[in-house]
Amino acid sequence: MMSINDLALKEILLEDFIRYLRWSFKRKYNSKIILTESHIEICKHLIKVYKGEIKKLVINMPPRSGKTEIVNTFIEWTITKHPQSKYIMTSYSDTLVANSSQQIRDMINSLEHKSLFEIETKKDTQSKKLWKTNANGGVYAVSSFGQITGHGAGLKSSNVWGGCIIVDDPLKPDDANSLLKLGKIKDWYETTLSNRVNNPNVPIIVIMQRLHNEDLVGCIEQNYFKDFREWTFLKIKALNEDNNESFWEDFYPVSRLEQMKNSNSHYFYSQFQQEPIIKGGNRIKYNWFRWWTVLPQISHLIITVDTAQKTKEQNDYTVMQCWAVSKDKDIYLIDMIRDKYEAPQLRKMAKIFYNKHNISTIATLRKMYIEDKSSGSSLIQDLKAEKLKIEAIPRMTDKVFRCDDLSPHIESGRVYLNENVPNVQALIDEAISFPNGKHDDTIDPMLDAINIGIVGTGKTGLNANMF
Repeated sequence: MMSINDLALKEILLEDFIRYLRWSFKRKYNSKIILTESHIEICKHLIKVYKGEIKKLVINMPPRSGKTEIVNTFIEWTITKHPQSKYIMTSYSDTLVANSSQQIRDMINSLEHKSLFEIETKKDTQSKKLWKTNANGGVYAVSSFGQITGHGAGLKSSNVWGGCIIVDDPLKPDDANSLLKLGKIKDWYETTLSNRVNNPNVPIIVIMQRLHNEDLVGCIEQNYFKDFREWTFLKIKALNEDNNESFWEDFYPVSRLEQMKNSNSHYFYSQFQQEPIIKGGNRIKYNWFRWWTVLPQISHLIITVDTAQKTKEQNDYTVMQCWAVSKDKDIYLIDMIRDKYEAPQLRKMAKIFYNKHNISTIATLRKMYIEDKSSGSSLIQDLKAEKLKIEAIPRMTDKVFRCDDLSPHIESGRVYLNENVPNVQALIDEAISFPNGKHDDTIDPMLDAINIGIVGTGKTGLNANMF
């Protein structure tokens, strides 16, 4: 029989994940865990997953920061509370994911754990990769691209916690620039892993440092899987460049981070700042953009449109952006569409987007500006025929020249984005990799908005009578 103190401790540990994390770490390593504000933030997000407040979670954090330890302990804590829970764990390394599974199993089977909690593992399922509890819950550990047939995460019912899918660094850093490997991860996640849930509400947790614009998180952010709005993103940067502070000074002092940034900026910004860039880009810096939550006093709205020439997979996207122009002539992105349309659908979507913002309560829509080329030319004529306020934009210079001419306005902090705007991450990714990224469709309409809303001159063929 447990003592009163043990009963009290048991109750505390089952209710408080952070307390459980400290208790478990001490017994595994005989040392006290050091939790920074970033680690606490991870814990808080995991608790929200457990409570059903977050369905799908991305945690981006620098390597060797303890994220795997925390997530493994989260599995340990939740399966202790709910021994019937079923989990699938994945990683690029078969050894790493098997060791993570073993660590959870061994802790549950430890004397310290058994002295407080009733959960036990079945004697006939004790492998590193697959083990079960007496309540028929358990863990299946598999490497990326591995077979998952016959295994599922979660329970049939979604009324109680039933487990989740954990994706921990699905691609090794050495494969970061392999488009083949990036594509295989995307396909494996989409066709295999994401379908191994026993009910639609089973959570998925992705934990990784960023490697490439087209890594798994990049695909999620670009809505390749058509579920972007289901995801919550926790991005932890190693270095706060505004105040020159490290997220974990004891382990990653500022001096060390600055040295990494100066010696290999591509590696640093990808894996440590969660801002993957393509080598050869950097005409536009991520930290040049400003982020708005509440709009200032707005003068008017403008819509800028860049249409694609073709709609096949390898071709570009049609992009429509709505910008609010402030009294101070700064611009604020409030809405964006980025997709591939055939001509009839293009006209339909352009009208929908126009009408949506023509009745906006924010400010009056001044005009929709469309590049006068290929499908854009016919779109201009069609929309003008319907008496919409349309202006053609004849671009006189190439995109790189216009970017170099207008990007100082981004650098000076006059372009504001909002994290809730659809496809905003695609804009960021394309901007910081320009001109060598896979796509740059969001760049032209943004540059047009700068030219129209901030500059108000005719450098891209615009003229004063447009205003």
